[in-house]
Order: sequence, then C-alpha cells, then structure tokens
Amino acid sequence: MLKVLLVDDEWIARQYLHHLIHWEQHGFRVCGEAGSGLEAVQLIEREAPHIVIADISMAGMDGVELSRYMSKNPSDRMKLIMLSSYDNYEYVRETMKNGAVDYLLKHRLDSAGLLELLEKVKREILEKEERPSNLNYIEKHWPALNQEVARTYFKELLLGMEGNFPRIEEYFRHLSPIGIRNLVVTAIHTVEKHDRTEEQTALDSNKRMRSILDMIQQGLSQTDNGIAAELDYGKFAVLAAFPEGRSENDIHQRLHTCLQRISSSLEMYLNLRVSFASGSICHKFSQIPLSYSSALRELANEVPAMDGHTENKDVFTLTVRQEKDLVTAIEQSDRIGLDALLDDILESFRSRRAPSSSAAYLVNELIQLADKVWRKSGNKDEDYYAGDFPGRQELKAPDQLERTARWIKQLFRQLTERLNADANNSRYTSYVQYTIQYVDSHYSENISLDMAAEHAGITASYLGRLFKQEAGMYFTEYLNRVRIDHAKRLIGSGKYKVNQINERVGFASYNYFFKVFKDLVGMTPHQYAKSKE
Repeated sequence: MLKVLLVDDEWIARQYLHHLIHWEQHGFRVCGEAGSGLEAVQLIEREAPHIVIADISMAGMDGVELSRYMSKNPSDRMKLIMLSSYDNYEYVRETMKNGAVDYLLKHRLDSAGLLELLEKVKREILEKEERPSNLNYIEKHWPALNQEVARTYFKELLLGMEGNFPRIEEYFRHLSPIGIRNLVVTAIHTVEKHDRTEEQTALDSNKRMRSILDMIQQGLSQTDNGIAAELDYGKFAVLAAFPEGRSENDIHQRLHTCLQRISSSLEMYLNLRVSFASGSICHKFSQIPLSYSSALRELANEVPAMDGHTENKDVFTLTVRQEKDLVTAIEQSDRIGLDALLDDILESFRSRRAPSSSAAYLVNELIQLADKVWRKSGNKDEDYYAGDFPGRQELKAPDQLERTARWIKQLFRQLTERLNADANNSRYTSYVQYTIQYVDSHYSENISLDMAAEHAGITASYLGRLFKQEAGMYFTEYLNRVRIDHAKRLIGSGKYKVNQINERVGFASYNYFFKVFKDLVGMTPHQYAKSKE
C-alpha cells in the first residue's frame, strides 16, 4: 500500500479529507496527519510517505515553503499534491515549479476527483518501480495515455514552468499526437445560462466539467491535431496544431470554424454561454505561454452584449491626432510627454461622462495601439508587458477608473522601456537602469533610495554610489528632476491649480515643492504658470 500524509492547519479539513474515501480499499494508507508545514517535515523524515496532500494556506510554514523543502530533498517515490482555492493561483504556480504533481481546488473537492488524482499519482510511482511489467499496458493504452500526458504538459506550459521547457518540447517534438508546427492557443470560457450552483453537488460539478472537456476534445478531433485542458471551473485552454496549414489566414479560418462548431455544441447540448479567443500562431515552442496570454487579453477586453448595450455615440475613441502623438512619444522615448498625453486622453474621457462600461472600448483601443507599435518594432517572440491585464468587470466598475488609468500608463511605460532597453543597457548597469525605470514609474508615490535598492536587490549605500557615478547626480536629485518635469507639464496644460500639483507629482508638502521648483526652473511655479498663459 502507498502511504499518504495529510497536511492542513484546520482539523476539520483534515478530518473531511481523511473520511472522504476508503483509503485502504483503493491501495492507500493514511500514515499521519500534520497541522503545519513544520510538523509535516518531521513526519516526512520519520514515515517517508509516498504521497503528501497539503493545503497551500497555512500559518507558519505554508504549502509553498513545504514544496521548496521537498524540492531540495527530492525522491522519485514521494509526490506532492496541493489543495488550493480560487485566490491561490500564483502560489499554485510556485508549488508546481517546485515539483508538485498537481492540485485540487478545495471548493470542488470530492471523493471522485481525489481518487482520480490519487490513481494517476499511483501509476506514476508504480511505473518507476515496475516499468518492465507495465510495457504491455502502456502499448495497449498508449493513445489515451499519450493524450493525458500531452494535456498535463500543456497545463505546465500555461502555468509558466519555464524550467521544464526543454523536456516538454522534446516530448511534443517526438512523442505527442500534436507536434510543434503551427501551434495556436485558444482560451475558452463557459458560463451557465441558468445558475446551477445551488443544485449541483461537487460530484455533479466534476462530471459536468468532464463532459465539457470531452466535448471540446471531440470537436478538436474533427480538425487537425489538438489537445484541450481544464484550468478552473468553466475555463479551458486548447492547443491546436496545423502542420499542413497553407497560410496564416487559412489556419485561423480553419480554427475559427472548429471553435464555432464546438461553441454551438456546448450551447445546444449543455446549455452554456461560450466565449473564446485565440492567440497568434506559434512558430517557436517558447511562444506558447505568450500566445495564451494574448488570447486571455483579447478575451478579457470583450464587452459582452448581456451587460447592456452601449450606443455608438457614447463610445469614446482615440482621434487620429492622439494616436500619432502617442506613437511619436513612444518612439522618442518621451516618458513625461507620454504620461501627459495619456492624462489628456483620460481626462477627455471623464469630461464626456460616458458610461463606465465604455471604458473597455478605450482601454482595448490603447492596448491595440501599444501592440501595434511593439509588433512594428519586430519584437514578436516575447511580450513587452510583465503584469496582469484588467478583467472586464474591473473595466466596467466606476470606482476602478483611476486604477485603470494608472494601469494604462504603466503599460505604455513598460512598452517604452522595452523598446529602448538596448540603448539603456549601453549607458547604465542593470541596477541603475532598473532604478531609473523604478523612478519613472513611481515618481508620484512616496519613494526613496532605500525602497529602490530593496526592489533592485542591493544595499542603498552601494546603489547611491553607483547611481551618482553613472547618472552624474544623486538619486534624490534625479527623482526631483523627474517630478518637476511632470509638474511643468501639468502646469502647462492649464487644467490644474498650482497649489494642487505638488501631491500629483509626489511632493509631500507645497513648501518643499516650491523650493525645488524654483531651484531647478529658475522661477516659482506661479511665475512659470504665467509664462505659459
């Protein structure tokens, strides 16, 4: 029998897990329970379990730290399964990178789902111990097993497990039913047309998601090679290959036709509302995560008809002049001018008093403009933005407008920084370059040399000396110059009172702002304002 260790800081949760299945009946034995990561380490060293099932969120040593411990003490016979919740996705990624074999969502945990995963892990453990006797079984069931392996590796790619790229690529190149030519990733989201959550048990929910996954996979079998994977409740990803595709247009047309057929089937037979979006064609294996990010981005910025119709007259769009000015500022690496242009655009949007839902149109238009500039530069194999894109609900919420405005400015700053990375690298070391980018992005906040050094990963004294040596000025002087340049832009716009600008550019007091402005500009803020009238 395989020994299993249960780890959760909630006694009720451990009891629920302990009595969820008949462990010994299925070839498992619970060898111990731990209420923390530290207790788990002690039991691991004493009991040497085959499988550890651990919650991510625990006081003290949590599941992430436990996964790090196990990764530093690897064993082919010991497997880690994580228990997660909706808001723990980033922690899940970390544990998967540390060797966790899979994860279970706590809100959907039931006996069928747990047993299915345990049997999968058992096969992996026994396969290593009894490989010769399993060869006949593998040959007999190879198509199904190969599809499951492809699905598992595909999920690892989407979870961002870059360290496994070589191994996964080798598998797709030689063993998978998909191959590595002309790959396209599609994000599919399904929503129940009628609320079924109250009438569904966890088992019903798992069966329904399996039915959806099977229907998507069946639809893919009618076209070229493809694999589908479930990522969360109602959320799926598809990796399709078109090795004989005649052109990009031909590939996209064939994929769209296939996805429309799948969507129609899901709506007809399972009463679901379906939305999907595909990324660009991947000619390199490393492009798959970026293609998925692109698909998610497009999906997140759709404005669904069910959320209310927006008349064309209420939709705020960029003018040709605004587009040209933005592109020029990006190409000239004019960060201050770029911020001012975006401020003007967003202020115009506010003054129009357009419906909050129409903000999605403006944000999507700005994203498309940024993507266009990035592609024009020849950078197609990687992304320029490192953060998360806002979802549709965020864009529609009136109280999120200011947050969305800050996000848009951050997106364009990163685009400008990436486009000019080579030039910056030739002038500054990475630490100084990072500090300049940090100041340019956070000048309006209460930042300091200590904070910049902490983000750069070096001591403040060393960064201060390095910055003075390479930039020709102290950190505080550079920060003040950036703030004053932005203040001059705001004063010149004529939209703000002089005594309201100091906080917008990061000065805690007007008196200090007044002194620094006069020292750097040679006149007071009011005198400068009059000179611009």
